[in-house]
Amino acid sequence: MWALRYHSGEIDDGQGFTTDPSLSRAQLERFMTPPESVADSDVVVWYAGHYVHDAGVEIGNRVGPDLVPPSGW
Repeated sequence: MWALRYHSGEIDDGQGFTTDPSLSRAQLERFMTPPESVADSDVVVWYAGHYVHDAGVEIGNRVGPDLVPPSGW
């Protein structure tokens, strides 16, 4: 999980669907240069959820937490 300062043009790491593990790594380094504090700023939370798909087991395709803002936001 990463928390980075919000910038309007940083909405996607640019990598589409892949089955190649070396390409599936998030390319967030370019969003971290130069390093910036997230204190008192709008932030973006990046996270990834992974699972091994077993076609013989019906588990669905949903992976990861539910991100719900506190009431009043």
